[in-house]
Amino acid sequence: AVAVDVPGGCPTDQIYGEHSEEVALLKAFRDNLLSTTPAGQQIITLYYQWSPAIVEAMEGDEVFKARMKGIIDGTLPLIRVLAQ
Repeated sequence: AVAVDVPGGCPTDQIYGEHSEEVALLKAFRDNLLSTTPAGQQIITLYYQWSPAIVEAMEGDEVFKARMKGIIDGTLPLIRVLAQ
């Protein structure tokens, strides 16, 4: 697993809960697929660089949080297929 300390948490933890099935799936995708390529590693780096700002924006704007959840929900079926 990739150990990353993000002040304020990650957007997915805020949306689904730290121990949710969705977060577990996304972490497995990060660790087993994204982390194995340079492009994937760049995506991981960008995600964690932007996470604090995204979490802060979600805390102040429920509509933004709902939109973020919609975007992530839309990717989960593809991630489930890729993770198999």
